[in-house]
Amino acid sequence: MEDFRGDHIKDYLPADYSDCFCSQIKATPGCSVALLFDSTFRNMPKGISMLLSIRDIMVRPFGLKPGVPFDSLVKYNDEQEIVVGFEDKHLNFWVGLYCSPSHDEKRTVAITTIVKYNNWLGKVYFGLVFPFHRLLVRYQLRRFVETVYD
Repeated sequence: MEDFRGDHIKDYLPADYSDCFCSQIKATPGCSVALLFDSTFRNMPKGISMLLSIRDIMVRPFGLKPGVPFDSLVKYNDEQEIVVGFEDKHLNFWVGLYCSPSHDEKRTVAITTIVKYNNWLGKVYFGLVFPFHRLLVRYQLRRFVETVYD
């Protein structure tokens, strides 16, 4: 099993696919899981929002639900962890955002993704978005870290 961060994202295991991208940063007052959520889902760069809009158009013919505001997908929320998730007929996914307590003036921030396929179309869909997923999650984490230090 991967080295997941956060206790509640693990509730959605086992999975067909999972990843966890982490960064250890200097503890600053600007680092919180709420700010990580804002940076990742509420204040997306226009390019990422555009990709999600294109995705919504492309998946409609296959019966997949278009994206909804991430605020409405929150399954769990506390001071260290926020889990968002979405269940569809083709696949289910959950994203865990985590910001550890300060330890030795350092913190760990992480974004974890868990995906379960419900049928073959879910597997095909995720196979198509997988390369973008990895790039975008890494970018979003790096962008958050840079924002914290501005």
